[in-house]
Amino acid sequence: MYNCSFCEVKSGMDLSCRSRSEIEEQLYAVQDFLGPDLSNYNSVYLGQHDALCAKPEDIIFAAERAYAILGIKDSHMQEPRLFLFGSAESFLKMETSFWRSLDRLPFYTYVNLGLESLDDETLKFLKKPVSSTAMQKAFRRMREVNGSYENIEITANFIQGEDLPKSHIPALVAHMGEAAKGAGSKGCIYLSPLKGSRNTKGLLHQFRAIKQKSRIQTFLYLIQRL
Repeated sequence: MYNCSFCEVKSGMDLSCRSRSEIEEQLYAVQDFLGPDLSNYNSVYLGQHDALCAKPEDIIFAAERAYAILGIKDSHMQEPRLFLFGSAESFLKMETSFWRSLDRLPFYTYVNLGLESLDDETLKFLKKPVSSTAMQKAFRRMREVNGSYENIEITANFIQGEDLPKSHIPALVAHMGEAAKGAGSKGCIYLSPLKGSRNTKGLLHQFRAIKQKSRIQTFLYLIQRL
């Protein structure tokens, strides 16, 4: 939605949603491309940067048609998985009815949120046009969804970098304990070092310090190609 300045995988284009006929055409093309090897796959990745931008009913439609057309039920691999990316705002607009429908699908679903920071100064630095209030609300909602649905797991991405405002890490650490409450073992946080970071040893030391304090699973996320 934002084409954020720091992101290495942004498209530079506005998001648009495919029609249901286009979704089915893509699925049949995947079916044809994989051919007899299709039974070796059991997971589906929906969308590009922010699948949650789509209409809730279209997301459910895409997941159900993928399960049927790609023959997921007949896969040699058990426990099918569904993967989606989302932003804070698209995540927050999803109502309880959507999560209930997603939970009833024949998949275990992972939704990864690009939150980046819980601090206004850092969000401005990253040129991400979302308030820290929205990010913090999404972070709390992540805990609620993880604690309420058996087959859904929400994870979140945050940024690391030596040039980020000093208020970034304290704001994150202050909220990490809250994210773990009531969610059981579900959910995790990924810290993504910004590409071009010079003090990589310092960032790894910072990551270890955060991980030691965290009550929620914390991992490095290297999509920025550190």
